[in-house]
Amino acid sequence: MSSVLPDAVRYVDGSYEIDSHILSQRLGLSVDRLRAEMRRGSVVSRVEKGLGNDAGRTRLTFRYHMTVWSIILDQHGMLRELPVSLVRLSELERLSTGAAPDQRPLPRKG
Repeated sequence: MSSVLPDAVRYVDGSYEIDSHILSQRLGLSVDRLRAEMRRGSVVSRVEKGLGNDAGRTRLTFRYHMTVWSIILDQHGMLRELPVSLVRLSELERLSTGAAPDQRPLPRKG
């Protein structure tokens, strides 16, 4: 995991806001294209609150087609990012339905 700029994410009126320049870069889009894809519904986000050992942590996940990027906000307000990843179509279907995860590793680019 690597650090994200501390002001990249803000919590405003019960919702998280992320800097569009950072998000567009991570998803491989220009800012204008990001906004257009968001209007189309092609950019999807998810907020997950930690439970048990993860209590106090929040994971924000952003998906554009097969590209996924996540940020973890810990209980001390520190942001960490997970590497951008590509997911298989079967994994996208699982994410959209909430089914159990597919445990097979992603193929590596050679």
